[in-house]
Amino acid sequence: MKEKNEQSILKDRPKDSPVSDPAQVLESALLALSSLSKESPQDKNAFQGSSMAIREVKDAVVSFFKGKPFDVCVRDFFSGSNILLEAVETIKRYYPLIEKFKEGTPREKNLAAFALETIQKHNKIVERRRHMNFAEKATGFIFKTLGMEKKRPLDSKIIIPVQTSFQTKEDKESSPATLFTKSVLTPIAEEPHSASSPTKSERDMFRMKAIMLLKQHNLSVKMIEGASEEVAGEGPSEGIISFRQFISTLPGEEIELTGQFKRLGGKVKRSIPLIETFRLQAKSHQTGFPHPLQLAGFAFSDSLFPACPLRPEAIPDFYRIHKKMEEAAVALLPKGRLNEAAKENLCLKINAFNEGKDDYIELHLLLATAFRKIRTDPSSYVNEAPGLFFSSVGRSKDPFSEIASAYERFNDLFIKEQKKRLYEKHISLFSVADSRERKEALTKAYREGFYKGIEKLNEESSSSEKRAYILYLAALFEESILSLFLQELSEVAGFDPQLLSEGDRIIQAALFNQFDQFYQEINNPLKSKQEAAHCLENNLKEAIDLFERGINGTPPLAKLIQEMETYYLSRKGEATSHLQS
Repeated sequence: MKEKNEQSILKDRPKDSPVSDPAQVLESALLALSSLSKESPQDKNAFQGSSMAIREVKDAVVSFFKGKPFDVCVRDFFSGSNILLEAVETIKRYYPLIEKFKEGTPREKNLAAFALETIQKHNKIVERRRHMNFAEKATGFIFKTLGMEKKRPLDSKIIIPVQTSFQTKEDKESSPATLFTKSVLTPIAEEPHSASSPTKSERDMFRMKAIMLLKQHNLSVKMIEGASEEVAGEGPSEGIISFRQFISTLPGEEIELTGQFKRLGGKVKRSIPLIETFRLQAKSHQTGFPHPLQLAGFAFSDSLFPACPLRPEAIPDFYRIHKKMEEAAVALLPKGRLNEAAKENLCLKINAFNEGKDDYIELHLLLATAFRKIRTDPSSYVNEAPGLFFSSVGRSKDPFSEIASAYERFNDLFIKEQKKRLYEKHISLFSVADSRERKEALTKAYREGFYKGIEKLNEESSSSEKRAYILYLAALFEESILSLFLQELSEVAGFDPQLLSEGDRIIQAALFNQFDQFYQEINNPLKSKQEAAHCLENNLKEAIDLFERGINGTPPLAKLIQEMETYYLSRKGEATSHLQS
């Protein structure tokens, strides 16, 4: 697959692209990294990256004893590694282009796919270095002896946002999965005015076929056995009735079941299933970070995590969290080892929350009030929105999902979309030399995007209480979200790193703590509704305590936040010099 993408990239490469064109720079770096990361024909487990270094050691030593100056020998020794290092560095800096190209022209999509494959291959080499053979250890010793160990490109992974996906072979589409909180079974009304309703026999037969399809794909039948059904609509003419059922018992996962029946003539309504029309299409997109539903109804977006730090080895605590997120994302896919546990946890939490909703809603109201502590002027943010929203939630049939959907919408509009907008703006500023101008342009783009998010929210049909509460969250967190984004972008845009306020640090700490809670829960599944109730209470009380007291009372979180701030401050000079070169 990789070789095919590489050939397509070379074939479609514009001949007149300027050297300074960002896409051209990224493409060249990818081709360089790809050429240095191919498997050796002699040993599928050996990589050219390490065998190349070993060969260079030999060549350098031979050259030295033949009388070549030592500095020339060293230069030759590191020639291939320097190319690789520069390629890795460039890909990290231009990573936003890869995200943009995922939704671009066919050629851009092809380049994005090639980029992700190349990054995966490089990261595999980095992981493999943990199990080095004697020759590779000898090479590493020589790098260390020459004082060049830190310049080895194979020491640094290309850390990118965690995104794992799954889809069945029958599914040819690439659109993102849609979240459904319950199963809905509806006949497909191809001709709305034709009078034909599904019979109980057809509904039961479709359900039986659906269970068979789930078993054939090694998926749990529990998701359909416990799901509610809604049947409405009219079937098409010509004696054909079509069914479609969407199932999702986990955020980010969607399973679609379809099938048709042919009606037979006569007074008695009889039908036969058209076997070839019964299909299962499964999609899942996981990041390893919890949806608000998967904690206690509240969670920030994983978009607040740094997208692609240039020196992940310099932030070991963050690096370990990222590794765990990768592990969780894979394990949460439909056939992953934690998929069933996550679904059971979610089911237990929904039942426990809705049974004891008054107590949990009161805790959520306390949390909403505690949010104000991150501002230097908390009294300015006192309003009736939280009280009205949680009062209305108490009257709903599913208060847990209602609360989670409010935080999900806030995340989508004011975190995810804003980060995407900022990175697109960052790409457009590659040619701008002045770092202060770049920072001002990014800040302006954020303000404009935030205002558009407010306009978009006000046009939506959700309840006025829900919209007012989301606006309350947006007003409180606007400055902190910007600070965290600017801290991340300072490394690649070359301006002074943003110094975080205490409120900013609390939000960053809450983000890391939410992942830790989720990771512990899915690896130690809840066993009862009582345990789920205790877990919900702890999740909310921990969040309230963090916003009330700050990060000083949680040493591990304080250490992690300090590590991140120290890292970005140390990166200031290198980022600036790179952009000016």
